[in-house]
Amino acid sequence: MKRPLLIFTLCCPSFAAAEVENTTGMADEYFLKRDDLNAPSAYLQFGWSGDSDFKSSDARISYTRLTMRTALYKPVQLTDNLRLLPTLRYESTWFDLDGIDALNDVNVHTLAFSFNFFYNQPGSKWSFIATATPGISSDFSDVNGDDFYINGLVGAKYRWNDDFSLLIGAGSVRRLGGQLLLPAIGFEWRPSDCTYVSLRGPVFTAAWQPHEDWIIRAMVLPGGGVWNVKDKETSASYDIKQSNFQGGLLVERRLSQHVWLTAWGGLTFANEVEIETASGGNTVFEDDIENGWFVYTGLRVAVW
Repeated sequence: MKRPLLIFTLCCPSFAAAEVENTTGMADEYFLKRDDLNAPSAYLQFGWSGDSDFKSSDARISYTRLTMRTALYKPVQLTDNLRLLPTLRYESTWFDLDGIDALNDVNVHTLAFSFNFFYNQPGSKWSFIATATPGISSDFSDVNGDDFYINGLVGAKYRWNDDFSLLIGAGSVRRLGGQLLLPAIGFEWRPSDCTYVSLRGPVFTAAWQPHEDWIIRAMVLPGGGVWNVKDKETSASYDIKQSNFQGGLLVERRLSQHVWLTAWGGLTFANEVEIETASGGNTVFEDDIENGWFVYTGLRVAVW
C-alpha cells in the first residue's frame, strides 16, 4: 500500500556524505557567494513513491518516510576559530514488503544527534570540519545494542577563489545498506551568479536561477539505511538493509522573501534490500529491485 511521505528538514548544504549533508556551511567562510541557491534552509515536503518489483522473486516493495532535521542551536563560538553546531535528525520509514511474510508493513525509526565542529583561521583558504553522530535505528519494539550506531566525518575545504572550492575527506555513514567508510572528494562551483554546482561524495547538485522567483535543481543523492527490527510472530531480531539512489529535478517558486514552494520528482535506481539475522548475520532475503519513481512537494525556508 502506498503512503504519503512527509519530510521536514532544517539543513545546510551537504559536505561529504548523506549523513552529514545538513551540517556544513554555517559560517560565512563555508559558502561561495551565499544566496538563494545555497542558503541553509528548513524544508517541509510531502510525497510518495511507486511500488517496485524485486528482480528475482515475486516480492514487491513500497515505502514512505517522515524525516525531520534541525539545528538544535545556532553555531556556538568555542574559540576565535572554532565553532560547534549541534543538529538533530529523526526519520520514520513505513515499509510495505509484499511477498516477505515475516516483515510486511514494518515501521522503523532513526534518531541521531550530530556534533559538528568547524575550524577556520581568518585569511586562510583552508577550512576544516569534524563530525560525530551517535544514533539509534530501530522499530523500537525491543531496543538493545544492535539498534545503536555512531557515524563520523573529517574533511577539509580549500577555497581556490571566490567561485570555486575543492573538498576532501572521509566519513563513516549508515547509508546504502550498511555501515560504510566512504572517501569524499568533491567541489563547489559558481559558474555565474545564477548557477551553482556541487559534488560532495555521492551527493550531486546543479542549480539554476533563471528568474529571481524561480530555481531549478538537478539532484542525485543516496538513500536507504540499516534498521534493527523484531518479528512480532517469532520474536526473532533482523537487520533490514536498504540501499538506493534518487535522481531527479526539483523546481522552486518563491512565495515571499525567504519562503519557497518546492516540487521534486524523479527515479530511484541501484535499488537493493537485504534482510539478515541480527545475531548471526545470516542472510534470509536479498534481492535487487527494479527502478522506481518518486514525487515530493513542500516548502523551503531560508534561515541563515
